[in-house]
Amino acid sequence: MSGSPAQVESTDVLVIGAGPSGLMAANVLLKLGVRVIIIDAKSGPTRESRAVGVHSRSREIYRQLCLAEEVERRGRLADSIQFGFGRHGFPTIPVASLGRGQAPFPGIWILEQSENEAILAERLDSLGCPVRWNTAFVSLDSEYDGASVRTVLRSCTAVVGSAPDALSESMPESDFVIESRYVIAADGGSSPVRKFLQVPFEGATNEHVYYVFDANDLAGIDDSRVQVRLEKDDFLLAFPLGSLARPSARTRIAGIVRDWQPAAKTDVNMQVTDITEEDAREALDRVFGVTYSTSEWFSTYRVHHRVAKEFRKGNVFFIGDAAHVHSPVGAQGMNTGLQDGHNLACKIHDVLTGAMPESYLDDYERERRPVAQRLVGVTDRVFEAITSPDRLPVLLRTKLLPVVWPGVLATVPLTPIGKRLVGYVSQIRIKYPMPTKTSHPVLGRRLRWTGAHGFDNHEPLNAMTWQVHSYGDSAREEATQIAQERNMEHHHFPACPQVNLPEGTVLVVRPDMFVAAYVNVRGHKTSD
Repeated sequence: MSGSPAQVESTDVLVIGAGPSGLMAANVLLKLGVRVIIIDAKSGPTRESRAVGVHSRSREIYRQLCLAEEVERRGRLADSIQFGFGRHGFPTIPVASLGRGQAPFPGIWILEQSENEAILAERLDSLGCPVRWNTAFVSLDSEYDGASVRTVLRSCTAVVGSAPDALSESMPESDFVIESRYVIAADGGSSPVRKFLQVPFEGATNEHVYYVFDANDLAGIDDSRVQVRLEKDDFLLAFPLGSLARPSARTRIAGIVRDWQPAAKTDVNMQVTDITEEDAREALDRVFGVTYSTSEWFSTYRVHHRVAKEFRKGNVFFIGDAAHVHSPVGAQGMNTGLQDGHNLACKIHDVLTGAMPESYLDDYERERRPVAQRLVGVTDRVFEAITSPDRLPVLLRTKLLPVVWPGVLATVPLTPIGKRLVGYVSQIRIKYPMPTKTSHPVLGRRLRWTGAHGFDNHEPLNAMTWQVHSYGDSAREEATQIAQERNMEHHHFPACPQVNLPEGTVLVVRPDMFVAAYVNVRGHKTSD
């Protein structure tokens, strides 16, 4: 850039990228009273997206933003999943009640990424902070005055008739500068900010190519439930879209293109461009007996398993796909990004208000990077198991799986191990390291929900403030004193030993609903 930019703006936080992660961070910051600007190089919200599932933990965050009802209105509960092999489907497994009693929002809510983005963007509009589309990152200086970040951005005019999720291609109108205390990079797997700061993106790229599209009038499988089909060399995922209020004939389809060649061309978004929809249509029909009338859109992409070496670089932070990418196995990616944004925004607010020291922001990487590493490791192993051409994995998929899988799926969810697995999938069992010598199953975890036992201890946390919670009459006096000493709200509840909150329990709970400190004035024993 030559010369000096004509325009300089200032704010507390600049969010670069208006996908789910960036939009969530901006919404939480605004709720907490932090000044924020959010920009994106695209000309509008994403239409072609892979993510479709919203887990229990993410819906709890939406509840804190008073958006849970809107999520429910626009989506639908996945009431059942049907696994199968080739053209043969196994018995249907009900999943609507998975996690019931553990969270206020059990099961998996099917709400595609574009709808998540629309809900969050509309809330920003209503708060007077609309996304600045057609605004691209150019460069930044994170140390120009020792305390703030100076970011150069480029405003472009959208190409007439271009798709909303296409990058602007016309000549730039102007460059300008935003000075902010912090920058949140939520600009995707190819993150220009991460590349500019030369932060390594460690991991690998799988040899296979995914196809993903929205199909109309699906036939050959039951399109009213989630479908997972395996074969010797292929697999198929299908998710019904729409809601009860807005029925739809669309089904999100994802699978693997096996015949991809290394010479395939890619576009600026790292998408493979020489795999056609007809290739996918032919494979679906031949392998799984699945047909459809028309598609709304079609896209292909490589599967990456990568984690940024650093989640913080000075006053710049990485969230969502800019920090970690992996296969869509388990529908974890969008949810993890939403929780990145939520976690970081709460910490930034605490630092800006003086409630916490600047070093508190280091806890973002300390807490969220291990979550991403575990997620990438697990999805990498699962993806390899269902796609590997090696003899043993193929034998397991083709011979053993069709025999044992129906029984496993019917019994495991009912066992204690199954309930733990549900907790991991729904992301309500995430545990953060806490700077305390105290050890307890609830410490460092999201506050266990008591709603199944007659009262809702999560409801006060919709205020998104630090709080002291006490359980049982013997805990009230000490909790009141702790709350006064720390200038926090105090909420008192009956004892609930069923979820490890017995008589005498006192907790300090963070705005993001995680337990930061624990005291038991009665010395009761607990179990995980």
